[in-house]
Amino acid sequence: MSEIENKVNSARDTVEVQMHTFLSREAEIGKILLKYFELKREYHRQAAERLANEESKFRQLLESAISPVFGAELEPHLNRTGAKIALPIRSCVCRLLQLDVCEEGLFRVAAPTLKIKRLASLMDTEDCSDEQVTFELLLKLNLMRVTNDNAVIA
Repeated sequence: MSEIENKVNSARDTVEVQMHTFLSREAEIGKILLKYFELKREYHRQAAERLANEESKFRQLLESAISPVFGAELEPHLNRTGAKIALPIRSCVCRLLQLDVCEEGLFRVAAPTLKIKRLASLMDTEDCSDEQVTFELLLKLNLMRVTNDNAVIA
């Protein structure tokens, strides 16, 4: 039993020495922790600055991003382009005026859906203008019909 008591007392003394050593180094350990917190705060400050910069760049990209012509509101499209008439309608009417068409029933004839979707997607991505679009009259008229019907081309 005395051997066990000696081991317990020895272990107690060892723990006590370690506790006193730790307490004697409290200021040093406190300074190390303080330095750690300062470095961590600086890291997070820099990360927040980088995020703020990236956020402002991203906002600028979103403001200058291309917005679709089809399936979008008319007023924002007109404000963005500075026009009084929407691009698809203007393009179709200009083409009709160029050809001086005097036929009836042009809106009743359907153009290939794929071609209509292609022209609509070109206009949505702003990859075309009145001069660039040289599609056949029937296609333009169908596009104008889709625009007037306020349909969204999927």
